[in-house]
Amino acid sequence: MSVTLKQCQTMNKLEAMLEYLYQRDIADIDWADIAMRFGFSDQPHLIRTLKKQIGLTPQHYAKQRGLTIDVYSGVQT
Repeated sequence: MSVTLKQCQTMNKLEAMLEYLYQRDIADIDWADIAMRFGFSDQPHLIRTLKKQIGLTPQHYAKQRGLTIDVYSGVQT
């Protein structure tokens, strides 16, 4: 499977963002700040990208931190 540069950049960005979120308490997460911090144009862009890549909204991911997420192929159970 071939991956484009844009796909690779998106996966790297998501991987860094998920690691950042994992280290935070859910009450301390400001999604607009997260979007800006990790280079998304706005919060809806972050939500769309995360749903497309791993099938979860940011809020759902934050509540389900026990999930192992492979940004290259989605949620692993």
